Amino acid sequence: RTASSQARMRQVGSAAAKHQSKAPLPQQRRVLRRRRPVAGSATAADSTRKGQRARSAFAVGGSGPSTMQKGRRRLVGSPIRGGEPQWGDVESPLMPRSTSGSVVASAAASAGGDGGAPFAVPCVFAASLGALCFGYHLAVVNGPLAHITAYATGAANNLVAQGLVVSTLLMGAAVGSLVGGKMADTLGRTKSLSLTGVALTLGPLISFLLPEVVAPQVKLSALLLGRTVTGVGVGLASSLVPLYISEISPKRLRGSLGSVNQVTICLGIVLGFLANLAYEASQWRVMFLWSVLPGALLALFSQLAMPESPRFLAQKGMAPAAEASAFKLWGRTEQAAEELQGILTEAKVTAAEAQSTSRTSSVFETKYRKVLVMCVMMFVFQQMSGVNSIVFFSSNVFRQVGIQSTALASLAVGVVNMAGTVLSGFLVERAGRVKLMQCSYGGMTVSLATMATSSVLAAQQGAAQWMPLVVLASVIAYMLAFSIGAGAIPGIYVNEISPTQVRGEAGSVAFTTHWIMNILIGQTFLQLVERFGVTAVYAIFFLSCCGALVFLKKEGVETKGKSGAEVYKAFVSS
Repeated sequence: RTASSQARMRQVGSAAAKHQSKAPLPQQRRVLRRRRPVAGSATAADSTRKGQRARSAFAVGGSGPSTMQKGRRRLVGSPIRGGEPQWGDVESPLMPRSTSGSVVASAAASAGGDGGAPFAVPCVFAASLGALCFGYHLAVVNGPLAHITAYATGAANNLVAQGLVVSTLLMGAAVGSLVGGKMADTLGRTKSLSLTGVALTLGPLISFLLPEVVAPQVKLSALLLGRTVTGVGVGLASSLVPLYISEISPKRLRGSLGSVNQVTICLGIVLGFLANLAYEASQWRVMFLWSVLPGALLALFSQLAMPESPRFLAQKGMAPAAEASAFKLWGRTEQAAEELQGILTEAKVTAAEAQSTSRTSSVFETKYRKVLVMCVMMFVFQQMSGVNSIVFFSSNVFRQVGIQSTALASLAVGVVNMAGTVLSGFLVERAGRVKLMQCSYGGMTVSLATMATSSVLAAQQGAAQWMPLVVLASVIAYMLAFSIGAGAIPGIYVNEISPTQVRGEAGSVAFTTHWIMNILIGQTFLQLVERFGVTAVYAIFFLSCCGALVFLKKEGVETKGKSGAEVYKAFVSS
């Protein structure tokens, strides 16, 4: 009985053990208690969406074992020729990667939405403080110029001194735009913008303070020193602000955000005209002092708050920093991840090219010839369209045709310029860059023809009383056409067609051309009008606009909605 009892106990024990092995563990029990979602319910829909996001992330990122299974390759820190680090697939502390090094899969899995550009927009407006100073300093001397020269030389009609007050700003701007690209490629975009803000702060302060503490015979020299420093800041802003904006703007908003630069230039011009109305001409030092505020804010924001350009960081081999900057600017979205992946890929190719050569890339190389020609010609045609004859000498033209309130007429032109630039920001991503510039130059040809004809008729004795209004209307129509395309687009377009490795230098060449042409037009317009007449000068501008139409038809390549690599490939193959 004892043996049979032990045998029965062994059978019962083995059965219990077998049953216990089949019983779920506590964690398994909790899982088993969860009911499968009923088809058509909200829970089922959520589960379906999660599954679709997971599958789409896997499809975008590529198949194969995960990063955790195969390991990650890091950016090799050893320098190669030219001081550039060698690129491999990059590991980032921010987001996991697939075996291909793609950031797209991880962003798609973590975002699941289109998103926007949460921090890029305020950074664009902060950088545009430089453009605000740019426009303000161009316009603010229009009213008090005679009083400035009277203060500095004792003679209000000293034409040489008046020319120096204007031209020193323009020559300083030419120098600033020439060195701006090299500075941006060496120091970075944000540090260069900070130095721009310093120049835009110191220049007006020198013009405000230094003439008061020096001997009377050197007052003009002290004033011109301040104007030259201000001009350097204006030139730096003219090349650096559109460069920074184009690199921090997401692809789908690049055109609209790029137009903010030109809008704030126009706003600065309007504020300069308003300062002429708000203050007596003898208070020109106060007008100069107001420009210190945006310059100081630009220096402060760019140093403390604005992220560095992801393209610059990627170009310098700092991929984790580029990723951190990109997702701070654009948010953690699938679109941002795709754009970042394109930037990293482009930097990888650029580093490989730099490794195979012993010299740094330059925009003057043969392979970049088309880019160089386009950068130069964009601003040659822009300035030869005659816009500066309107900005600088509109008061003279209005006075000659009998318009009484020249200051208000000039202010109206400035307001229309700003309104047209705002309109351009809405149209640029719909119509495209090239088409908008073609419409702009077409409108200017018609306006110039009307302007030349009506100016001649209005200046004749016995002209109809409404003829000066025709002149004003044609000038306003011209400025509207200019601001929609020829004014707002070239700064965007030049940065879009230029490869990252030469973008800073290309921008410097373009804006140096801008300032050289600016000086030539500003110094020769009145002399040409006096010698040949306004009709002949406007005919030159008319022919220039016609040449721009032909050039854009033949050489223009649309950049709307394309990445930098796609734009450059299409541009070179055109």
